[in-house]
Amino acid sequence: MTESSLTGSPRLALAEVAERVVARMPGVALTRCADARCQTVGRDRRIRGITTVAQGDGRYELALHVVVAWPPGPLTRLAEELRRRVLASAKRAQLEDRLGEVHVEIVSIDDPEPTADSLAPGRLTTGGAA
Repeated sequence: MTESSLTGSPRLALAEVAERVVARMPGVALTRCADARCQTVGRDRRIRGITTVAQGDGRYELALHVVVAWPPGPLTRLAEELRRRVLASAKRAQLEDRLGEVHVEIVSIDDPEPTADSLAPGRLTTGGAA
């Protein structure tokens, strides 16, 4: 996957990279909230469960808002693995220099198919540099 196979905007392309990572991770799903604070919106695309914010240095901070199936296993290890996979995928997409910090917010545990009504404020947030 190269940057040219993704959306033209680096902000949206990074969100798409992260979306694909989460889709391939067993027992993890992105939230489906309609709230603007947990989605990335582009001209032709809306990615729920991922926010991208410009860091001011040409890079974008990502926050992945995820739901984890029960039993979740060690949550810190899961968050680290998601961050590692996002960084590796960004490298493959030639977007590594545009990726800033990657945060993982575990919104819910036990419901891999959440609805907007089932989402409560995050129970655990882990963050760190990409």
